Amino acid sequence: MNSSWEVRGLEDGGAPVGWIRAAQVWAWTVSVVGGTGNLVTVCTVVHQLHLGRLHHRGRYYQDGHYHQDGHHQDGHQQDGHLQDDRPSLRAQGDTLLLLHLSACDLVYCAINLPVTAITYNYAIAAAAPPSRLYCTAAAMFRYVNALAEWTTLGLLTVQRCVDLGRWPGARFFKPRPTILFIIGIWVGSVLLQLNAIIE
Repeated sequence: MNSSWEVRGLEDGGAPVGWIRAAQVWAWTVSVVGGTGNLVTVCTVVHQLHLGRLHHRGRYYQDGHYHQDGHHQDGHQQDGHLQDDRPSLRAQGDTLLLLHLSACDLVYCAINLPVTAITYNYAIAAAAPPSRLYCTAAAMFRYVNALAEWTTLGLLTVQRCVDLGRWPGARFFKPRPTILFIIGIWVGSVLLQLNAIIE
């Protein structure tokens, strides 16, 4: 971003101001709608995982209190364990990958899109262009976030193929390996950008 780019954008056949404003409005719209939707998804999945964890421990919620006596009017007893009718999720590989995918999308909507919308102001305002550090940090974070999201989407496809039809106890994508995969995704995404940053 520099002043010469700013002049070319408006006087030498570049994008009109109206199109830039429209892009800003669209970025903010997607940011608000997508951020809200992904935030609700993340909160819902985390809440369901919490309920599943309590249910797995034989605890359940009734009338504002947690009980562990094995009796519940809305559930039924099976093999000595309470089977609650309330929906809940277990921390399995596909659930963790979907949660991570929603979290990546939430970060993109809450941070990257607003930064992009704000950056468009430099193309239509007579202000000084942003610093090289700002541009580098914004670009790196955007690409790292995008790589993490795309890799998670691909890994989710692999998980479906590998674990499809397998017995739940024999699945490859168990919680701990899946968490390690997620950590590796972020580390790999950062490493892929280091060469561009150094040069």
